[in-house]
Amino acid sequence: MRFIHTCFFLSAINFFITAALPTDSCKKFNSEIQEYFQTTGALSIIYQGIEQEKYPVNYLNNPYFADPDYTQGQVWFNGILYPNVNMRFDMYRQQLIVQAENQPYNILIPYEKLDSAIIHGFKLKYYPEIIRKNNSSGVCRLILFDEKVKLYIQPEAYLVKQSQNQNVKYKFVQKNSFFIEKSGTLYPVKNLRSLQHIFPVQKTQIAEISKTHKLNYKKDPVGSLLLVLKNLSFE
Repeated sequence: MRFIHTCFFLSAINFFITAALPTDSCKKFNSEIQEYFQTTGALSIIYQGIEQEKYPVNYLNNPYFADPDYTQGQVWFNGILYPNVNMRFDMYRQQLIVQAENQPYNILIPYEKLDSAIIHGFKLKYYPEIIRKNNSSGVCRLILFDEKVKLYIQPEAYLVKQSQNQNVKYKFVQKNSFFIEKSGTLYPVKNLRSLQHIFPVQKTQIAEISKTHKLNYKKDPVGSLLLVLKNLSFE
């Protein structure tokens, strides 16, 4: 309990003092705070909370983005950067899960304290305004491209019921949705036609890029969309 009070005390100091400190002092102070939490390891606040609820062992496939195993990344939690965090993203429950070092705990990150995370090389953020079918409060999106426009991938997993004779099984099926944010508006993008609808002025240019590079938006949506956006003229 004393440790938790100490952590909250340091967080409070970080919040109230940094506004009054010069820029260099702020950086030094934040660096010292980060080193403190990194040193405390599994005792840090980020590793305190609700443990992940386990799925039934007979569920087929897995609901985790990219890799079911934990991968190292960065988490900005409650204004503090945690480097070298073991984490994975549950697409079904839309939960970021971190693994406490040297501890068998899989801890859920509360979204009200999650600023962002870097997982598998992508920046992950939580968007509470999206209402999903399972009545959760929002979804996570990964930012793939962030310049004059933004490209998001919204990874989700669904449970599908499978019946064989009298045996009932369930398996996870992954679905990725893509969105482009242009001038503050979010547009779903699925193929060449929807991309041209979002950028009517560059319609011809998009067609030329797609033809030249033989893009396949169905088989390789990420590579195709990124290539177009990186070569598109927004002037």
